[in-house]
Amino acid sequence: MSLMRTTLAFGPELPHFGSWQWLGADLQRGLSHEFETCSFSTEIPAADIVVIIKFLPSLETLQVLRRSSRIVFCPVDIYFSDIEIQQDAQRLKLCHAIVTHAPSLQAYFRPFAPTFDIPHHVKYVTELNAQRSDQGPILWVGVQANLEPLVTWLKGHKLPRELVILTDESDLAGRNRIHQQIRALQPVEVHPWTPENHLRWLDRCSAAIDIKGDDFRARHKPATKACDYLASGIPIALEPESNPAQILQQLGFRAVSPTDDNWLSPEYRQECLQFGAALREVLSLRRIAIRWAWLFHKLMSVPLQRDLL
Repeated sequence: MSLMRTTLAFGPELPHFGSWQWLGADLQRGLSHEFETCSFSTEIPAADIVVIIKFLPSLETLQVLRRSSRIVFCPVDIYFSDIEIQQDAQRLKLCHAIVTHAPSLQAYFRPFAPTFDIPHHVKYVTELNAQRSDQGPILWVGVQANLEPLVTWLKGHKLPRELVILTDESDLAGRNRIHQQIRALQPVEVHPWTPENHLRWLDRCSAAIDIKGDDFRARHKPATKACDYLASGIPIALEPESNPAQILQQLGFRAVSPTDDNWLSPEYRQECLQFGAALREVLSLRRIAIRWAWLFHKLMSVPLQRDLL
């Protein structure tokens, strides 16, 4: 007689958030051979483990839910300060595990629940191509809210090639305003972000840049975007003090600054290709799913009644 498989429920299902694509849709696919998985929008189904992405339900809902399910919370870009995290202590203490998207966030959540760091898998990547043109534009990808730091940076620096920006269209007037500001500083094209556009411009660009702001969420950004660039063999420039640069350095890769002349050198391009090849395997969906499976098995070894309040 076969044993019943552990059931996992992922939600709330919000396809317009990138976090859902990585931690909801993709992760379910990566775990489906080992677990029974499903997703939910509002009503949380019965499951051994419920993975809540970004938006925690009410305190009352969590109090009831933890009697029958183990709760895993993924707080992706949802808190604007450490004070907000502390103010949410009651709900956070009801979680059986918290999985952060950047190692630097663990210290903020560890007082409330067992905390783990599992990076996103590489997702928006093209084939590694040693013959990629070294004369294409420089690519920047991100939501409009993160464009202001880029504009500020460009006021003091000039890129050596045309800049291509892929961003959301949530505020067309705001996007056009930013476009005009950058055009006054540097040749630029702005296009709507779609998965298809992302992959198309990855094939056309010669390098990529990622400039962060200085608010709480920006300071604790993961290296996801940088890893995607590197997994495509694209030379990435990062501010040395940024969290993604620090994460990559811990992994054994020293990203150059966008003011470093070495950014567009053949030597750095080769280094990015070599490291990118390793990331394609280490951060593949298959490998990341193995890390999640380890956590789920660990949680299932603890009887629920031990966690009742």
